[in-house]
Amino acid sequence: MFYYTISDNEYEDYFYTTLSHDTEFSKKEFCEMYNRIIEDADNNCSHHVIVEELSSKYGFKEIKVKYEINSCYSNHEKPISNELMTQEEDTFICED
Repeated sequence: MFYYTISDNEYEDYFYTTLSHDTEFSKKEFCEMYNRIIEDADNNCSHHVIVEELSSKYGFKEIKVKYEINSCYSNHEKPISNELMTQEEDTFICED
């Protein structure tokens, strides 16, 4: 399994989608698939559309992340509290 990322924006507006595929594509091959999608959309394509098109046209699968543990700025020095462990609705876990 090989992983590829499509991302948008920077800093606090940054977001990304990770895709998987059974085939290892070269950088050029991956960029060419992306370019074909952009060209088909007349160079105006949303993040969501790119992900959907890579999935439908080329067989990529979107990776759905269940949880993310982020150290914030503590460099993974603190254990995660029981309170944070039991908050199922939160996918982002950060022990300040």
